[in-house]
Amino acid sequence: MDFSSFQDKVIALFKSELPADLFYHSVQHAIDVLQSSEAISLAEGLTGDNLTIVETAALLHDVGFIEKYDKNEEVSCRIAQELLPSFRYNSKQISTIKGVIMATRIPQNPLNLFDRIVCDADLDYLGTSDFENKSDLLRKELKVHGKNFTDAEWLQYEIGFISHHQYWTNTSTEFREPQKKRNLEILKRQLMKLKKRK
Repeated sequence: MDFSSFQDKVIALFKSELPADLFYHSVQHAIDVLQSSEAISLAEGLTGDNLTIVETAALLHDVGFIEKYDKNEEVSCRIAQELLPSFRYNSKQISTIKGVIMATRIPQNPLNLFDRIVCDADLDYLGTSDFENKSDLLRKELKVHGKNFTDAEWLQYEIGFISHHQYWTNTSTEFREPQKKRNLEILKRQLMKLKKRK
């Protein structure tokens, strides 16, 4: 597997083909998920080919956005199938990568450690101090795609999403869950303030 060359190819693809109105699902998101998946993988003891498979799936999980906005995981899998053989990935490795990509669909459904790592990396921001900035980008993106929220509706949406979210790996549970709980409390306080003003 020639991951280095493949990474260059996919980043270039994102930069040239991703729609400009993807404020959250941007090339930066792909890079963030790749970096998070690598950090989680190493903490969970993955190395060698296993690490490469996880990194590849992380990089590809949202590549389908270049063609369609909703339900783009199947497109990501098709692109994976088209691109990966040229970079010395075999059919078993490609099948595993496609399985990981499908596991990231919301609601997440991870079946193995590879899935769990990339699912956690994809929503890593929920448990970081950068949550509010990323959340604002997502709201802005959704508005462009016809999903408009009032301030109260958005806070309720975020509260519901975080309340039902779980991290799947021991690493993310340990390092992201505490900040995720703090982010949830901040959202609840913001909603209470908003309701008191009315």
